[in-house]
Amino acid sequence: MALTGAGSGRHKRCFLPTHPVSTQSRISTLQQRASADHVERMFKSLAKAKDERAEKKTLDKVEKEVTEVKKQLITFPRDTLEDVVETFGDRLEPSVIEFFDRFLEDTGEHIDTESLLKEFISTYNSAAKAFREKNQ
Repeated sequence: MALTGAGSGRHKRCFLPTHPVSTQSRISTLQQRASADHVERMFKSLAKAKDERAEKKTLDKVEKEVTEVKKQLITFPRDTLEDVVETFGDRLEPSVIEFFDRFLEDTGEHIDTESLLKEFISTYNSAAKAFREKNQ
């Protein structure tokens, strides 16, 4: 801690040690203690920086895993949809089979859940609208 005195433009500074000092301590002893404190602070700072780097690496790994899990949750394998359609066998209407055949033609190995739902709802809405108009 530095104390600054008022005066004729000159400032006196006095540094107070952080631990008790004997009046018989030599300047060289105080310098050694100050140097040791500085080295200790330096090592603490290095340890903190190392911990921060390790924490950043961990966060990066977690973000990568979260991205992978999101990808797994928003898509599913094409084979799954094909298997589900096949389990219905002859119970599906020809237009429903055509819908899924057309959809599967336009998709890759993985099916985006959102796009399937949008396509399904759009087609269902069109069919309901046509049925309503026919029956009026």
